[in-house]
Amino acid sequence: MSDQELPLEGVVPVARLTDPATSHAAAATVTNSDRLRWRILARLCDDAVARGARPESSEAWDRPGWLADHPCGMTDEALHAYLRSDILRCTPSGVRTRRSELTNAGLVQPHPYAYGQTAAGRRCHVWVPTGAGWRYWLRDDAAAVTDRHRRLKEATHEQGT
Repeated sequence: MSDQELPLEGVVPVARLTDPATSHAAAATVTNSDRLRWRILARLCDDAVARGARPESSEAWDRPGWLADHPCGMTDEALHAYLRSDILRCTPSGVRTRRSELTNAGLVQPHPYAYGQTAAGRRCHVWVPTGAGWRYWLRDDAAAVTDRHRRLKEATHEQGT
């Protein structure tokens, strides 16, 4: 799936009218928001698959209680650490904003039964894809999905040894 397939394509970062000129200048320089939103959604789905939380269908993900038995998800800090290692230019604030856009679009939600912890030791949300998020992620052709799952399984196996 490419960045252009997300329902948020072309949504550009903006600053509030009350923000200082530096915020407006910073918003104007952001060029990777579509790619960053897609990478966040893909990472949350990949994380769920790696932890064995891939539902039999995207509708299962929407059923109340399904997530109770499937620990998965990532905090905003964990997403930022991953995306920085993915050679994407992004700030913690940018990751939170793009994730918030995905949440507002109905593609990502807070895990209803799990919480994470910030580096400062504070409780925070753990984010997971919604059923709609799974449907977007799974729009790849079957061969690509199968290959991605195989690579994730191999990577998980290698980490365990």
